[in-house]
Amino acid sequence: MTVTASSCPICLQELGEISAEGLENHKAYCRARETEEVTHRKQVADILCLTEPYSFDDVARVLGTTIKNDTTTKTILFVGMLLTYTDEEQINILMAAESAAGKSYLVLEVADYFPKDDVLKLGGASPTSFMHEASTGKLATWNEESKETLVNLERKIVILLDQPHDLLLQKLRAFLSHDEKEIVYKITDRSQKSGLRTRTIRIRGFSTWVFCSAALNYDQQERTRNLQLSPDTNLEKVKSAAWLLLDRQSDRAKYRAGMAANKDREKLRALVLDLKQSGVKDVTIPDSLKQEIHRQWEDTHQRMVPRHVRDLGRFLSLVKARALLNWRLRTREDDSIVATEEDYTDAWKLYSKVSVANELGIAPQVYRIFEDVIAKIGALDHGVTKREILTEYHAVYGRALQPKSLEKDVLPCLEASGLVSEQKISGSETMYYPHPLGGHLTEVIRDTKGTDPSGGGGNAPNHSGGAVEAA
Repeated sequence: MTVTASSCPICLQELGEISAEGLENHKAYCRARETEEVTHRKQVADILCLTEPYSFDDVARVLGTTIKNDTTTKTILFVGMLLTYTDEEQINILMAAESAAGKSYLVLEVADYFPKDDVLKLGGASPTSFMHEASTGKLATWNEESKETLVNLERKIVILLDQPHDLLLQKLRAFLSHDEKEIVYKITDRSQKSGLRTRTIRIRGFSTWVFCSAALNYDQQERTRNLQLSPDTNLEKVKSAAWLLLDRQSDRAKYRAGMAANKDREKLRALVLDLKQSGVKDVTIPDSLKQEIHRQWEDTHQRMVPRHVRDLGRFLSLVKARALLNWRLRTREDDSIVATEEDYTDAWKLYSKVSVANELGIAPQVYRIFEDVIAKIGALDHGVTKREILTEYHAVYGRALQPKSLEKDVLPCLEASGLVSEQKISGSETMYYPHPLGGHLTEVIRDTKGTDPSGGGGNAPNHSGGAVEAA
């Protein structure tokens, strides 16, 4: 039996005479096609969304939904983790600041944008824990042929939330330096039957490491292997964090629902996953941009010292991270993309905010104490005592600095960097004298006032003096 249908109610196509069954089949086909088209349009829209230009400021804005202030610190944390998906550009980050500054909170909030399988969160680790990883565990496998245990940390983000000492960093120096993709360690294990036995452990990289610690005075070797960051602790940051905590704990379900529905957060997660699945493993810096970086670095580092080589490497990694954020907009050559001048400019702006403290080999928080307290009340011809430093610290920050922390952490770091020298005067306390930073300390202190305090470094200085060489 046939029915007369002037047109399909879905596609509006003229059908002429058609059976009832044929009409239903046609309508089912049209519905399926319509669903496919909607899905296709959504996929196109998603891709178009991922091809919108993305700057470091955009990253900071999105991260700001759960991390108030700390613009520089949270941005570098994110792009540092983003470098995990390259072959060799991974970096090590040391989050060094006083207790309750928000170190672990920042790291965990940033890590939330990355696939859970790529993130290894540890409360802490003993100095040789990675060498003793069980071969039946999640990270290690036993190679029967070579009689080795392989600990695979390739493209992992390893977070240590509380690392009270630097012994683990000392044991992993060769691995953290990227000397080789695979580093072999020989260790001894005690067996009940055989006594001491030697085991061979092969650790494979490269991976991104984030160490959180309240200790500020690390060995010089650890300082050069890590990019040091410190959360800000000024009044504005503390207030913002308190009101965010009030929102979250007043109604946790509502807070989580709001974060889950945030389109910007969803997009940033999509960018991370898109990069991971892209197959992009490296970023090429073209000759024209390489020459510009060479000129800029030489202009701002007129007397280069050995640690500047590692500092330059970290800056180049930031350039590449900026390109990776926009990999769909970059020229692609096999599994590599090409960086642009835009990437270089944005990376230099970000690096400049942490360059002073890091190139001196001190945590940004220590540098801020020097800037805001010691250099403020002292001078080359006018030293200050520990008591005066503690008093001024309380006046500036509204809280006390523990004398032990000043003696064991802050002052040794500043002395090692050349920013402070001490002189014991007979019959009185030790005096501490702030020293010029390559003859332009006054300019640096003046210029960094009013800039983002979370960076701890202000504008990149012209490192031409002895203080930097001492670092």
